Amino acid sequence: MKYYSADWLFTGTGSPLSGGCVAIEEDGQIAGVYASEADKPDDGAEVIRLKGVLTPGFINTHCHLELSHLKGKIPEGGGLPDFLNHVYSLRDVEPEIKEAAQKEAEKEMINSGVVAVGDISNGNDTFALKAKSAIEYHTFIEVFSWDPQRAVATYQRGCDLKDEYDRAFASSNKPALSSLNPHAPYTVSEKLFQELNRGEYCDGMPMTMHHQETPGENELFETATGPMAEFLSRLRGRNDTFRAHDANSNQFTIPLLPKCQNMLLVHNTMSTRADLERAQAYSSRFFYATCPRANWYIERRLPDYDLWREMDLRICIGTDSLSSNWDLNFWNELTFLNDHYPGLPFEELLQWATYNGAEALEMKHLGRIEKGATPGLLHLETDGAFELNAVTALNRLD
Repeated sequence: MKYYSADWLFTGTGSPLSGGCVAIEEDGQIAGVYASEADKPDDGAEVIRLKGVLTPGFINTHCHLELSHLKGKIPEGGGLPDFLNHVYSLRDVEPEIKEAAQKEAEKEMINSGVVAVGDISNGNDTFALKAKSAIEYHTFIEVFSWDPQRAVATYQRGCDLKDEYDRAFASSNKPALSSLNPHAPYTVSEKLFQELNRGEYCDGMPMTMHHQETPGENELFETATGPMAEFLSRLRGRNDTFRAHDANSNQFTIPLLPKCQNMLLVHNTMSTRADLERAQAYSSRFFYATCPRANWYIERRLPDYDLWREMDLRICIGTDSLSSNWDLNFWNELTFLNDHYPGLPFEELLQWATYNGAEALEMKHLGRIEKGATPGLLHLETDGAFELNAVTALNRLD
C-alpha cells in the first residue's frame, strides 16, 4: 500500500481537495481517498508528499494511430477537402514505416499521461500493437460507403475486421474493446446506417462519428455543391449519387443514429445551438469530443466552447492523428485550450481530459480517483498552485 498526498487532489469532477490524500494498492487500485493526511488509517505507512496536483490519467477520446506515418506530410491550413485528398494519396507506405511511427506515437501519448484511447481503425495496422500496449484502447472500426447497393457488403467487411481485432487479442489478457462506426455523415448511406443500427457488433458499446467539421459539410447536404461536393466528386465520381437534402448534415444524420449506446460526436466545429439542441433532444447519450490543435492545423478554426459550456455538454478531448497535428502529446492539447480559452477553469479542463472521456468510452475504472478505480495517477508539479500555467512537469505514478 502506498499513500500519496499533494497540495491538490483532483478526483475527476468538482473542486479539487486541498491537501487530499489517496491510498493505492500495488496493482494500482485506489484503496481509499481522504480529505487530508490526518484522515488516513493509522497503519504506520509513510505518506509520499508531493508539490502540486494529483489527477487521474488522461483519456484521449479521438485518435487515428494508423496515420502516424503522415506526420509533417500534409500542409497546414488548407481546409478539410485538401487535407482528405492528401490522406488518401499518402496513406499507403511500407508496413515497417507504419509500425515504427505508431510505436513512437504511442510512446508520446504514454509519456504525456494518457492511459486510454478511443482510436479509429480502417484496417488492421495497429491491432498487434494495441494487444500488447500499456494503454487501454477502444477501437472504433470505421465503415464508409455512400452507395446503398454496397451497404451490406461494407457492413460485413467491418464485421470481418472486428473479428480480426478479437483474434489479435486472443492470447492477451486484455479485453478486445471495439465497435463498428460510421465515418461521417457525408460518407455513409442511409442503408449503411441501418446496417450499423442492427447492433450485432456494437450493441451497448460506445460509438463515434466525425461531425460538422467544416463549412463545406453543411453546404454539401443543403445544396450538393461546394468544396466537399467537389472533393467527393473527384474522389469517387459521386456527383450523380449525392443529392441536396434541404437540411444540414446534423439534421439529416442525427435521426439515423442509435439511442441505445454512447455516441461520441467528434469536432462539431460548425455546430450551432440548433444543431446541438437537436442532438441533445434526440438522445441523452451524446458526448462531444474536441480536437483543438487538429482543428487549428486543418482549418484554423475552433468550436464555440462558450456555447458548449452554456449548454452543459459532456465534453471530451482528443488529439486526432499525426496527419493533422504536430504531435500526440496530450498535455499540449490542454495548454493549447488554455492559451486560446483562458477563462476555462482548470478543474473543468481536467474533467474534460479525465472523467468525461472515461464516461464516453465506458471505462468506469478510469478517469476518477475513488475507491476501487484504477485511474493511473498523474502528478502535475507546481509550486503549490492549482493552475495550468503553474505546471512545470508531468509525472506518472504507476
